[in-house]
Amino acid sequence: AGIQALLDEYITLYTDMRNTCAKMINKELVDAGEQNSMMILEVVGRYNGQLNGLNLATAFHRLARCTSEQQIPEVLLNPDFAKMLDMAQTLAHQELQQQSNSMTAKCSIMILWSLASLETFPTDLFSLLSRVAVPRLRTCEVHDITNLLWSFAKLYKIRPDLIPHVSMETPLVVNTSVDALSQHDLSSFTVQLLISALVSVATLPCQSHGAMWLFSACSQEVAKKWEQIPKKSRSHVAFSFRLMRLQNCLLA
Repeated sequence: AGIQALLDEYITLYTDMRNTCAKMINKELVDAGEQNSMMILEVVGRYNGQLNGLNLATAFHRLARCTSEQQIPEVLLNPDFAKMLDMAQTLAHQELQQQSNSMTAKCSIMILWSLASLETFPTDLFSLLSRVAVPRLRTCEVHDITNLLWSFAKLYKIRPDLIPHVSMETPLVVNTSVDALSQHDLSSFTVQLLISALVSVATLPCQSHGAMWLFSACSQEVAKKWEQIPKKSRSHVAFSFRLMRLQNCLLA
């Protein structure tokens, strides 16, 4: 009993130390994100091997937020960015094998959104992260779910050559996202979320009854809020309807 008590105490102390370290790293990543992308990558390189899922998601997210279009090639070629991809792959594998609980659904979606924002699509990692997120989508917030759809839609839009590599995951992502979103009151969605869902569903090829319901329901809510929508965003709505017509679904 004495040995077990000591072991429990050690485990608690070790966990507390890891949590404190993770919080410290996260603060450094956030502060670095206020400066530039190279500073974020410098923090990643300094703590290589010590980042947990939240740290990694924060690093990807801050990179996506502060990297300009002109800077993207420099970031993608940086050795520390390659390390980030390797770490994400490792943590996702561990999560799927139930060896850790570091890579949450929210973290995996944040990484997917960041990769899509940086317009880089490592398809093996896309597949892995979606498999982490999908079973727990109902626990996610609405913006996380729409971000997952948007990430896949961005791949379909700008890298059609990669579509075969994620074609098995896509219907599961779409249908599970629809199921998760159906648990919410769509009238409470912001215009931005409604339009994101519209364009994503129209872009992705999975035209199930659920996907059609989501497109129709979002369309009705957008119509109610039409006067609130800026002109540029209205063009996105029109684009989504044209996509649906091209697919001979709903509005043919």
